[in-house]
Amino acid sequence: MSTGSLLLLDTNVLLAATNSARDQHAYARELFGVCRDAGVHTAVCGQILREYLAVCTRPATSNGFGMDTSQALQNMRWFRAQCVFLEETFDVFQTFIKIVVKYGTHGTRMHDANIAAVCLTYAIDRLVTLNAADFSYHPGITLGSPAEILQELDAI
Repeated sequence: MSTGSLLLLDTNVLLAATNSARDQHAYARELFGVCRDAGVHTAVCGQILREYLAVCTRPATSNGFGMDTSQALQNMRWFRAQCVFLEETFDVFQTFIKIVVKYGTHGTRMHDANIAAVCLTYAIDRLVTLNAADFSYHPGITLGSPAEILQELDAI
């Protein structure tokens, strides 16, 4: 990783940065400033922001945060301001279809396949996630948790 690199952030990283009860909360929050200071760019796409809003506004009894929509949108705007926004273009869609066919993707794994397609289409080789197993079958994408990325940035 070097100055100018792009890191795509998985939804769970934004959720960890929001909720102090989540593992890696402090690392997820710190990641934004450390990346900025190192000249490394964090990135998101529409899917990640939609997933973030869905979890934030879902009731706590349904594995959500039970957050008011206006607060969730305010948080989302903050994340959006910190990150490069990557469009989910037709090229992303074509890459997504190739992944689905190649790996026999089905069910909820389609969401992960789309995030992988964003990485591959934009030639982003780093995905920051707390669920590495969800993406382990995508060669060419290096996975790391916020803590691992921070440790790596410390070495720059």
